[in-house]
Amino acid sequence: MASRLVLSDHELAKMGTPVQKGVRLPLGDIDKQPRRIVGGGWDELKIQGVKVDLDLVTLLLTVDNDVDNPTESGFYVASRDRIVHYNPRDRRMKVRDASGAVEYQGDSIDGSESKDEEDETMVFDYSLLPPDVAGLVTFVNIHKQGDSPDFVQALTFDQIDRPFVSSWPEGRPDQKRVTKLNDGRFAGTDTIIVKFDWRKPDGTWEEEFVEQHVAHRSEFQGRPNAGFLSAVAPYGVG
Repeated sequence: MASRLVLSDHELAKMGTPVQKGVRLPLGDIDKQPRRIVGGGWDELKIQGVKVDLDLVTLLLTVDNDVDNPTESGFYVASRDRIVHYNPRDRRMKVRDASGAVEYQGDSIDGSESKDEEDETMVFDYSLLPPDVAGLVTFVNIHKQGDSPDFVQALTFDQIDRPFVSSWPEGRPDQKRVTKLNDGRFAGTDTIIVKFDWRKPDGTWEEEFVEQHVAHRSEFQGRPNAGFLSAVAPYGVG
């Protein structure tokens, strides 16, 4: 199935500076501006009366030096509190990792917050990241309740209207970088890696927008959160 509705280049340019995927971009002087907003948005959508919910998730990554039993990605998540996403008991609650460096700003359950702005955001404070954190990976996941009917379980990104991701220095939306998602290649995909952040040897940071679909791993087939589990597995999260 082709994408239902994709942002045009003109629409994207009105939202911020369009950026090419797969290119590492410097974040500038994080001593002067350490905080950055990362956001995602999509159009409000109902399928058979059920609202579609997308969620941002970020992992704080440490380099894997275990030569005998390395992770698939070469990075691992040192502890569960380095996985930042919504709080299932209160989806509007702000959630952060133990260091306070990454904070989820609350969950949008239907994309109705704004048509041309972010529905969900996180705040990255690079000055607070623990020294062993070498990178961050952010993905967007279609939330699926365990008791949802079959048609909700089958939702994929080729059914989502005008999804995008963005990033900008806190207080400087005029410096927003934005890229669109969903070019029709994602039939059957409910999870997409959208952004990497990398710490360089000199301590500065770069960000890289991507669009990598996550295939469901065989060990998670049939589970409501198979996309989420398949996305975190390469980083040693079981």
